[in-house]
Amino acid sequence: QLTPALTQLSIADMVKSAVVDLEGSARERQVTIEPPTPPLVIAADATLVRRALDNLLANAIKYAPPSSTVEVTATAEEGMVRLEVADCGPGVPDERKAELFTKFGTLDQATISNRRGFGLGLYFVQLVAEAHGGTAGVRDRPGGGAVFALTLAVGR
Repeated sequence: QLTPALTQLSIADMVKSAVVDLEGSARERQVTIEPPTPPLVIAADATLVRRALDNLLANAIKYAPPSSTVEVTATAEEGMVRLEVADCGPGVPDERKAELFTKFGTLDQATISNRRGFGLGLYFVQLVAEAHGGTAGVRDRPGGGAVFALTLAVGR
């Protein structure tokens, strides 16, 4: 369980900083990252949210095909802020989506050749979401790929 230390956090600034830090990986994979532009400011633990975002972006870069774009969006609605990271990769089979956010939940090589890991990155994203009164999830991206979401309660 995580206990967040709340500070004022600019979502756009945090995403821009994460994009700069992951620029080398993105360039190596020939992936472009489109950051959001809305000037959203929330009370959240900047370190925890940033690590969660780093996990989502690193995964998207890792699984995105060369010369594709990873899109980051941020929206505010009814006391919540929703960060979404969308890639054009192989997607996630429906029957495996729920377990991705559990401890050691991952997709093995036999399930889908391009999505593999140790199962702690998305579990951490889930812990950050819960610590901020929110949720984490994944859905299919129209046209192929996956959209990973981190939803946070504003000011919790």
